[in-house]
Amino acid sequence: MSEIVSQWLLRLAEGDDDTAQEIWNDYFGKLVALARQKLGGIPRRDYDEEDVAISAMNSFYQGMVQHKFDHLHNRDDLWRLLVTITVRKAAARRRSYFAQKRGGGRVRGESIFGHSEEEQG
Repeated sequence: MSEIVSQWLLRLAEGDDDTAQEIWNDYFGKLVALARQKLGGIPRRDYDEEDVAISAMNSFYQGMVQHKFDHLHNRDDLWRLLVTITVRKAAARRRSYFAQKRGGGRVRGESIFGHSEEEQG
């Protein structure tokens, strides 16, 4: 099986769409399950575990074509990389969700109210 993955990686680096589909078929479901676990209990109306896995796979494909992942040699290397990308994307989504929940950067401190005339005088 390791030889098959090695061949996939070589063909994928050359932009082979059939190989991209084979990798998708083998790993997408596993990445969805991982993303579901990592997203935890945040709402998924606008961005769910499938979106995380799609984004992770797209990042992987782009990186392969750009030769960013030349260190991949076997199934274990590939899985570790896909897990890393997926976990990071899920963590980014969680950070984004909790930042939005807390005002998305629009929350201001008390200093915006200035000082009243009583405090100044």
